[in-house]
Amino acid sequence: MVKKLKMWKWKSKKENIFEIFDKIYSFIFHHITSIKNLIKWFPLIYRDRQFDHNYLLNIMEFKLSLMEDYFKNHGITVSSEKDSKRIKICKNLCKRLSYGYSEMLYGENSSHYKKWGSIEILTDEEHKLSIKHKNCKTDKDFADEKKEHDKLMKREEYLQEQDLNLLFKTMKKYMLGWWD
Repeated sequence: MVKKLKMWKWKSKKENIFEIFDKIYSFIFHHITSIKNLIKWFPLIYRDRQFDHNYLLNIMEFKLSLMEDYFKNHGITVSSEKDSKRIKICKNLCKRLSYGYSEMLYGENSSHYKKWGSIEILTDEEHKLSIKHKNCKTDKDFADEKKEHDKLMKREEYLQEQDLNLLFKTMKKYMLGWWD
């Protein structure tokens, strides 16, 4: 019976020491990075709830923000700068979808607010709630304001759909290439 002899490739002591230190460094570096990630993500995850799309958008915005920073400051690929800009677009779309368009369409600086004034919430004897603007004096004013409000609601839906389409179209097209 012939025994097979194993041939060992012996490394120098210097190579072994560098390999050991490299493994120790990698182990420590990866664990420190993981702990930093936990600290960064904890406040967001702590506030997360399952019942609203805004929480998902906030998580996506935060992740895209971290990726944008990484690609902008540490990216080594040729496309890092372009990727950073595309990620920023997606991040801003998530932010806009999350915060909504109310301030832009109905806020104090909007033409709707300047024309119709602030909102008054009223109740009658039967405790029915009615919402009225200060500058709505007549029934015609009330009808005109409601018509304008309905137009703004349609505009808001249009903007939302447009932003959602752009967000997911951009992610679908480029996301698989966002690696370094």
